[in-house]
Amino acid sequence: GFFRIRPESPLPLITDDGTVIEVGPDQSGLVIIDGSNLNEGVGLPIQADGGIFGLTIENFPTAGILVENDVEIAIGRPGNGNLLRNNGPANIRLFPGIQTLSGFISNNTILGSEAGIAAGPGNYALTIGGSDQSAANTIINHQTGIRLTGARNISIFRNRIGTDISLRIPLGNAIGILAEGGSSEIAIGNIINGSNTLAFNQTAVQISGSDT
Repeated sequence: GFFRIRPESPLPLITDDGTVIEVGPDQSGLVIIDGSNLNEGVGLPIQADGGIFGLTIENFPTAGILVENDVEIAIGRPGNGNLLRNNGPANIRLFPGIQTLSGFISNNTILGSEAGIAAGPGNYALTIGGSDQSAANTIINHQTGIRLTGARNISIFRNRIGTDISLRIPLGNAIGILAEGGSSEIAIGNIINGSNTLAFNQTAVQISGSDT
C-alpha cells in the first residue's frame, strides 16, 4: 500500500552534498510526501548536489521541489522517476547561484500547477528530458508546462508536453514552453537528441521579450 507523510511544519533544507532520496523502482510512487497541512513551505528544499527518485510529492504551497545555488541535481532518471502534482506556483522551481546549476530532470510525471518546471534567472547546464525516450518527462495540465525566465543554457529533449505516453489523450497546458526575460541558449529538441511532443496545448512554444 501507500505510505503517506503529512508534515505539520516545513521540511528542513537539504545542504549535504551527495544526498540521495530514493524509493526503489519496484515501489516507485508509493511513498507520498503531502503538504496539504501546510500554509507555506516546499516539499524538498535543496541546496546541495544529489538526487530525488521514486517519490510522489503533492500539495505543497510554494513548490514540490526547490533547487537553489550552484549544485548538480538529478530529479528522476530512466526507470525511476517522480510524480509531482498540485504544488504551489510551480511543481519544480530552480534558482542558480552566481555560477551554474547543472544536472537532469528526467522521467517524471508533472501535473496540475501554475507551472510544471520554472527556471529562474542564471546559468545552467541542465537537461529536461534526455536523448533517450526513457528519459522523457510528462508535463500536463498547467498554465505553463516549462517556464524559463532569464535562464541560459537549458536543453529540452524528448518530453511529452500536453499529453501522456499514448500521445492521444488531451491534457494540455495553456502554454507548453515559455521563454522570457532574456532567456538564451535554449535548445528545444534537435536532430541528434530528438524532438519533444507538444500536443493539445493552447500555445505550444511562446517567446516573449525582444531580448529573448
